[in-house]
Amino acid sequence: MGGVVRGLLVGFDGSGPSLDAVRWAAAEADARGAPLTICYVSDDGARAPIALPLVDPLAVQIEDHARRQLDGAVAEVRQTAPNVAVAAVVRHGPPARELIRLAAEAELVVVGHRGFGGFAELLLGSVGRQVAAHAPAPAVIVRPATKPDGPVLIGLDGAVDRHPALEYGFEYAARHGRDVQVLHAFRDPIATAATMAYQLPEADYGHARQAAAHHLTDAVRPLQLTYPQLQVELLTLGTPATHALVDASLGSSLLVVGRRGPGGLASLLLGSVSQTVLRHAHCPVAVVG
Repeated sequence: MGGVVRGLLVGFDGSGPSLDAVRWAAAEADARGAPLTICYVSDDGARAPIALPLVDPLAVQIEDHARRQLDGAVAEVRQTAPNVAVAAVVRHGPPARELIRLAAEAELVVVGHRGFGGFAELLLGSVGRQVAAHAPAPAVIVRPATKPDGPVLIGLDGAVDRHPALEYGFEYAARHGRDVQVLHAFRDPIATAATMAYQLPEADYGHARQAAAHHLTDAVRPLQLTYPQLQVELLTLGTPATHALVDASLGSSLLVVGRRGPGGLASLLLGSVSQTVLRHAHCPVAVVG
């Protein structure tokens, strides 16, 4: 099986969630008109097949098992997305490392929200965090969507220059005919002061909300001009970004967040915000930037 990644890359280990990831990636590849590479990563002692005449029976069994699993995944893609050119590749070693390496040549890397074997407890350990935080391509963690035909939800941070999450979310919505919701969670000065030994006037909340609304409008305006056909809703909430995004994802087909950023989504993939969003979102999560 070839080792060159073209188009989209999806990690697969034979589990149900990883098959969901394959299906999601196949649909996205079809929408993009891009090829798809399915990767099975075996970390069983990081054993790679040994060339003859030094045959390692265990290595041969691992390779045969991987190929059988991949054959089933490839057949699924050919049935559900027959126009997608699909390839398969086996890798041996730590799953996160191998997926990150292969993602260097990919447009997008996709994994399921949990699995077994090479992707065991994906988002409860280091694999999911490493792929989401360090993949050189945008990463999508596929979770079941409560509302698969819902809008694309984009979390906007406080950055003032680039907004990769906005760009990715609008492009995805345009490809799939979805509406867009952009959510900016700002720091509520009154709630912050409530934990301290002084109180702020109510007007400070209004100023914070107004500043957040201006930031949101200014950031989104160029994308609205580029995609005038999209219905866009702007949301500003003085609540923690984690809670706001998870709650809003109940009605979303995809949640898009930046890899890092200041403001409401500060250090997204470096602390508890990312872990909560990736574990508890009610739809697939795209991490970009």
